[in-house]
Amino acid sequence: MMDPSGKEFSSSALLVALLFLTACCVQKAAEEKPAASAQVTAVQTTTVLITTSTDASKEISAGMQAMLKEGNLDGALDLAGREGGEHPEILAYLNDYGASLTANQRFEDAARVFDRILDVSPTHATALYNKCYMLVAWKRFEDAAVACNKTTDVNPSDAEAYYNRATALYYLGRYEESVQACDKATEINPGYAGASYNKGVALTSLKRYEEAIEAYDKALEIKPDYVEALNNKGSVLATLERYDEAIAAFDKSINLRPDYNETAKNREITVTKMKNLNQTKAAASPNQKKEDV
Repeated sequence: MMDPSGKEFSSSALLVALLFLTACCVQKAAEEKPAASAQVTAVQTTTVLITTSTDASKEISAGMQAMLKEGNLDGALDLAGREGGEHPEILAYLNDYGASLTANQRFEDAARVFDRILDVSPTHATALYNKCYMLVAWKRFEDAAVACNKTTDVNPSDAEAYYNRATALYYLGRYEESVQACDKATEINPGYAGASYNKGVALTSLKRYEEAIEAYDKALEIKPDYVEALNNKGSVLATLERYDEAIAAFDKSINLRPDYNETAKNREITVTKMKNLNQTKAAASPNQKKEDV
């Protein structure tokens, strides 16, 4: 972020899966129904074993698990293509395996897994969501925006899919659309602090600073110890030359997390700029008095 003088402020960007302290959201296990939930700080990687009801289903599921344990992904995908329509439990197992691949950054294999599930079951909500999540983590933002849109078409109440879409749109430079996606996420889940934070980042990129401050304040109302929001709020206030307020925001952030170096740097820059401004005003003051006389 730049202030009017051209001095660069450090500023946390959008939270991105697997790259920042807070993951963009959680992957979904096959047994879960997609639903809006609060922001979380870890990726869910637990694989759920499938309980089947028929001997045929048990045999097919056992074959799937054996292939994956052996690393035979091609065989498992072929089995899913042949049997997944009649035995959805193997798609559920494959979905969880794909989530594990994503967590281990094996993105190409994860993409193959989710695509096969969607070949068999195009409206498989959890596979759609996990593909959207995976593509954001992979930084394939164009594809991610499309995948997240498909996810919300199937499940319009999926706040996390809108969050991921906002992340993808932000990195594509489509800031206004990113703001809109964040608004959808918070409309579904008003307690989604990360979505309010990311809205603030997108609004900052649009130079809509007062609105950005409101978004950061909303995030802080939900999560008072949100140091990234305090840091970004302080940076925006400094850009507006509201230095006292900026320093107060930085001080709160530092008190909460003394080792957060970005805030310390921004505070130092802000203090220097405030001193320079005060000195400029003091130097101009005698000249103003002479002119008045």
